[in-house]
Amino acid sequence: MISIKLFAYLAEIVDLDEIKVEIAETEVTPVVIKAQVAAAYPVLKDYLKTVRFAVDQVFVEDDLMINVQEHHEYALIPPVSGG
Repeated sequence: MISIKLFAYLAEIVDLDEIKVEIAETEVTPVVIKAQVAAAYPVLKDYLKTVRFAVDQVFVEDDLMINVQEHHEYALIPPVSGG
């Protein structure tokens, strides 16, 4: 099981700033993690197409293999705008 921090409207939708999801494999990509989030929190499914996945405060590409047994900080961050 891993913990994933949520930001902005993602956190508001589920009324949590952190969620936990079960990951069966040792090494997975952010695509697999997002699929597990969608399964555990179906209300987020449509939003996950545009959010970025971060590991230890660094955005990672969707094809990066991540060893989820190692201690990392995970986050889902939606697009932001500013001026």
